[in-house]
Amino acid sequence: MQALTVDRLKKAQKYLETGKAARAETICRKLLKDKQGYVEIRLTLSRALLAQNKAEPAARFLSEAASAQQDNPALQAATGDLALKLKNFGLAINLFQNAVSQNPDNPDYWYRLSDSLFQGASASKKTDSDISISLQEEAVDDDLTLYDDAIAISTKAIELFPENVPLLRLTGQILEAAQINDAALLCYEKCLPLEPFDPVAHYQWLEFKRKSRAYQEIVDYAKAYQDKFSGDAICNRIASDAYAQLGHYKDALHHMDQALKAAPNHDGYICTKGHCHYRLGEFEKAIECYDAALKIKPDNPFPKWMSCLSYWKLGDLPSAYKGNPFRFEASGICTKFNLKSPLWQGEELESKKLYLWSDQGIGDVFKTASMIREIKHHNNIIMAVQKKCIPLMEALYPDMEIRALPDKLPSVSIIGNKYGSYQINSNEFPKIEEDFDTQISLGTLPEILRPDIAAFEGTDKILQIPEQYIEPFRKLDILKTPNTTKVGLAWSSKIFGDPEAYGYLDLEDLLSILRLPGFEFYNFQYTAKEEEIKEFREKHDVPLYHAPGLDLMDDMLGTAAFNTCMDLFVGPGSTSSDIAGSVGIKCFRYACCHYQDNLGQSYVPWFEDQKFTDIPWGKKAQDYLPDIEEWLHINKVH
Repeated sequence: MQALTVDRLKKAQKYLETGKAARAETICRKLLKDKQGYVEIRLTLSRALLAQNKAEPAARFLSEAASAQQDNPALQAATGDLALKLKNFGLAINLFQNAVSQNPDNPDYWYRLSDSLFQGASASKKTDSDISISLQEEAVDDDLTLYDDAIAISTKAIELFPENVPLLRLTGQILEAAQINDAALLCYEKCLPLEPFDPVAHYQWLEFKRKSRAYQEIVDYAKAYQDKFSGDAICNRIASDAYAQLGHYKDALHHMDQALKAAPNHDGYICTKGHCHYRLGEFEKAIECYDAALKIKPDNPFPKWMSCLSYWKLGDLPSAYKGNPFRFEASGICTKFNLKSPLWQGEELESKKLYLWSDQGIGDVFKTASMIREIKHHNNIIMAVQKKCIPLMEALYPDMEIRALPDKLPSVSIIGNKYGSYQINSNEFPKIEEDFDTQISLGTLPEILRPDIAAFEGTDKILQIPEQYIEPFRKLDILKTPNTTKVGLAWSSKIFGDPEAYGYLDLEDLLSILRLPGFEFYNFQYTAKEEEIKEFREKHDVPLYHAPGLDLMDDMLGTAAFNTCMDLFVGPGSTSSDIAGSVGIKCFRYACCHYQDNLGQSYVPWFEDQKFTDIPWGKKAQDYLPDIEEWLHINKVH
């Protein structure tokens, strides 16, 4: 190549490096007739054209360059790279095939060939999918057929280079795209102990395990490879989630701290760190995290709602209520109406109709139902509750109109990320006819009637179940044993998982309690069936009974009425304890340290006489069986 041509080509390349692609193109076009610099000139010109989004001429000059030196594998591969950027998959595949055939010992060439086949198949799949959608028909090729060539080449490559991490990871991605998931997972798994650390391979493996809820496997991975992925935010985030799902929040917090070292301004990670503190009972630290997250993303409802729960647990109701409205956006258990009627502010209802509706769970109905008596002219209230609560509310408030809540709107499928999709509930009720003047939800009612802890004092908190509903239970033979203290009993919840397991018991854990002399026990555990209780009683010879025919899951009036026949009640942080407390039964309630029912007190302010035992992190409900036994003896009626 002549010195002048070399100098001009270097100048063009320098222009290209500094973002002056048009100048580089001008110089290269003037050099096209130079035969000595034929290949380099066309490669540089192709890059200059590509930088200006001039795809077609770039591809033409690229092809000319590759054709001139077909025996140069490095040039073939470099040209293939440019063709791939131009999405000229056919040309790229041919060029990489040439490179592989000339130098089959180079794993990088195998990688580029596999990748070009994969990208070409993926592009074809997308085109078929678009056509399919427009025609409302299925695509012609199934995934396996579409990716046949990519699978064949990539699997051949990992046979030749079984410890090449990029090839293993790419093969896994190809197999996953073809829905051969077991083989894909194996490829990712082979990458884990190898060097270099390939974050995508680790993410993909972790995501497979997360989707299948194999949390213990993720934890085992975290222990084995924590030094390898310590600086990676996503790996630490998934490890943190796995530990949290298993209830190991200190370990979850450690990995979230590691994630934040790599991504210190990620508001989602900061929120998750706050949630770890919340679950550990470190509510002030949790609030600090939520405040920090809101500085980054002020419109995020989740930290506002979690701050609300934390302030509730600290007994700071005014601060809690600031975040209470965000429960509808952040909580999966709260359902809202989009009503046009104004929010009730506590004004008199003498000439107004108030629509009072349940937005949370059954337990919240029992917590707040007694407050209705404090509203003047409460016979002007229209109350909408879950269907199973209608007989209860009609019995308590015969002068009020009680309606059933409508069914929620269907769930909505949301695309989460490249790994797949997840579903969330819409958390909305459909539109209704607004035949009322004002409205408020049960979850918002305490903001009006209980602005602070002091407002709970001196109020009538006991629901008065009419005698006609209680009398049939009083006559039951299981209640006729004289000189025994009748104790209602629950021990678990249908919704808890590993993170809350330490706050619940198994029935077998209670055998020592069930054998205490002078007591008889009655099942209020709504997940336990009548026949199960009978079998347990006969097997262990303990006085544990179930009211014949009582449906604890759906008969709220009957469950409340049977509760009034108890002398005492022992239960966890669940609806069962809410029902007992609401009808005035003296209770021993135990719960995980983050359960906010007690509003920071040693008792539950919602009810007349309910002792609350916080189970701190590191302990479990079984540790408090002696406390339950002592409490029963102190409060023994007979």
